[in-house]
Amino acid sequence: MTSPAPPPDSQLARRLAIALEDMRAAATCLAAALDAAAATALEQPLQRAIQPTVKPAPVPADPAAEHRRAHRSGVLSRITRDPEVEAFILGIIETMTYAQVVEAVARTFPPARHISSSSLHRWWRKRSPAEEPQSAVPGSY
Repeated sequence: MTSPAPPPDSQLARRLAIALEDMRAAATCLAAALDAAAATALEQPLQRAIQPTVKPAPVPADPAAEHRRAHRSGVLSRITRDPEVEAFILGIIETMTYAQVVEAVARTFPPARHISSSSLHRWWRKRSPAEEPQSAVPGSY
């Protein structure tokens, strides 16, 4: 003997109960996703408000830009405008006279980048100002 089939209404009720559970689970997942999206949507403008809006000034690649930024008048020396020549001179100036440095620059660089001994002297004096004489007793002259 077979058991009698349950009435169709009870099968329908059971299927509806399962579907209702599935819908509740889907609603829970959807609510969690919406809460995360809403939190992100609210958090992003707050993060942007916290971040500084003023950007720092760019570092000048050109020595002339730094010269103008310091509100200095005049034109930069040829040596200061040419970082390669300046680095070369800095490497040898402590061991050579001005005339020897000028000759070394003339041998190393093309004529458009040559310097004179007077320009070298002016550049060196501006770059390393003379120190004031020190007295043995502080406060005396």
